Amino acid sequence: MTHTPDPVAAIRRLHHQIRGFSVHSDLWRIQRELPDVPHDVLSTAWDPDSPVLLEKRIYVGIVRGCHGTQQQLDQVLNLYEAVKTALDGTGQPAGAATEPLSTPQFDKITSRADFTAVLSQLRQKAGLSLRETHQATKEFDPSHPTPRSTLSDWLRHGVLPQQRPELRVLLQVFLCRIVAPTDVEQHLEDLMRAWDLVRRADRGQIIKPAIQLNQAELLAKLTRRHREAYECGDINHHGLAEAIRIVEDLG
Repeated sequence: MTHTPDPVAAIRRLHHQIRGFSVHSDLWRIQRELPDVPHDVLSTAWDPDSPVLLEKRIYVGIVRGCHGTQQQLDQVLNLYEAVKTALDGTGQPAGAATEPLSTPQFDKITSRADFTAVLSQLRQKAGLSLRETHQATKEFDPSHPTPRSTLSDWLRHGVLPQQRPELRVLLQVFLCRIVAPTDVEQHLEDLMRAWDLVRRADRGQIIKPAIQLNQAELLAKLTRRHREAYECGDINHHGLAEAIRIVEDLG
């Protein structure tokens, strides 16, 4: 019986190898080697729990930044090629589903809980952490990045997404890692249709906050969201700034 290599296990071996370098003390050298790579992406390369395979040049840059020997570089390159072999030319990123999504599951979405559960399932199938999801939305569409706190609300706390552009980007990030390219658009439209139906049915509940916040707590939450949106370049920070002014006036 032929043994099928596990790509996730192969990536973990590669990241364990990178973790063995002095990545923290030599971080400034690594960043000099890879000035265009954000720190969040760099740190994924030595996270053994991350199932995401980065570009080969990133692993090479880390080894060089840590003054690795040629033998160490060869070991890293061999591990990288082992990952590529495990992927076996399928084009599926590590952690992605190997079976097509079942469209009927989208037809069964009738509530906020159904939709947020599907979002969480898609993230799991895509093999992305919240941090990686945020970075992926930022790279996919810099004009509509989704702050990590918002992702946490959507994916962990069952909050129904309200921003259509950000939701479309998030779904595309997941679907591009799960289904064949020719199927992405159809699944995206199915999900957006389900979201429209749920949002209309849920409209009466949207205006009722699940948790009662006092003015100080509400201001703190709005201020945090405003700062994150501003740092991400999200144009929604203008609206958040206005909301902060309104809440302050209520006092």
